[in-house]
Amino acid sequence: MASRSAKFLSGIIFCAATVRLHDKNLAEMPYIATSEEYRGQRMAHNLVNHIETVLRRLQVEKLVIPAVEELAGMWINNFGFSHVGDEQSKQELTRYNTVTFCTSVVRLQKNLARVPDLNLGHSLQAPIEIP
Repeated sequence: MASRSAKFLSGIIFCAATVRLHDKNLAEMPYIATSEEYRGQRMAHNLVNHIETVLRRLQVEKLVIPAVEELAGMWINNFGFSHVGDEQSKQELTRYNTVTFCTSVVRLQKNLARVPDLNLGHSLQAPIEIP
């Protein structure tokens, strides 16, 4: 199941992401972008927080993203991701048909069950069931 998420401001899309849900164990976000004039305003951060909230409500355990090596530190420090470094995690990812990129891209992961939901109390409803 793939979906697209976007943040709107006065009818203008200023941040968008693609999310692929493989099963309750794994979702991936191979693409996220913010319009240049809205960068540095936490638009992507807010979108990622909402995506993670929905994935938690779907009881998805892990979110995986590709990141160019130059930006991996940003994803780790600002968004709480970590490297997919151990062989067991890498082997686990080969079971899924995840998007792959060139060698200058590293895989990062976030265990959604271990981090707090930053959108508690917002308008999203109760847990969503996957049939």
